[in-house]
Amino acid sequence: MEPDQRARALEIWNYVREGVVATTVGKASFLMAIDAARAAARSIDSQLAADGVIRQADDVFFFTVDELVGELPADARGQVEFRRSRHAEYLRIALPESWISPAPAARIDDLSDEALAGDVFVGTPASPGVAEGPARVMTDPADQDVQPGEVLIVEVTDPSWVAVKMLSAGLVVDVGGAASHAAIVARELGVPCIVNTRNGTRRLSTGDIVRVDGTAGTVEVLHRIDG
Repeated sequence: MEPDQRARALEIWNYVREGVVATTVGKASFLMAIDAARAAARSIDSQLAADGVIRQADDVFFFTVDELVGELPADARGQVEFRRSRHAEYLRIALPESWISPAPAARIDDLSDEALAGDVFVGTPASPGVAEGPARVMTDPADQDVQPGEVLIVEVTDPSWVAVKMLSAGLVVDVGGAASHAAIVARELGVPCIVNTRNGTRRLSTGDIVRVDGTAGTVEVLHRIDG
């Protein structure tokens, strides 16, 4: 490579390296801001619950910012019930991997995917090593109490998942590539990881005993909790 080409390649490399770091910092800062907003909301929710305005503390997260700092809806409890039901419904909606707008969404429960059959499936190797243990299927890092040695089965991750990743024996992710957050953190922690399984969260159930081979990119079900 000619000297001028080397200099140009080094310049591009430095730009990319700084850009990747800046992207990560920006996302982490965004999540910290969300955490601060949630903490502020929790300073309000206990009082609203004590006054009987809402039924339980976490109902506060079904109000908008304008409602919390201004005036709550006249039927606050009714609005929370409606919004909570819609939230639960939206969680059951699946989008295709690619589409031309509008996206043909479908309910997860209604998906008929013959590819879900079988006890071995593959993804993209993201962090080497082999791990065995009970699966823990999760949609939110705050949903369940992860136990050390469990294999996390998730759709996608971000910095808020780091704490539970540190407890896990392995990581299986529906969406992502070798440069995704899940893959990078798994390599830093030395945790076997497979990404881009597409439907791992639907193939497995919490309690299934699985073997994850982060080098080969395979997930094998050794024992199913339902049979």
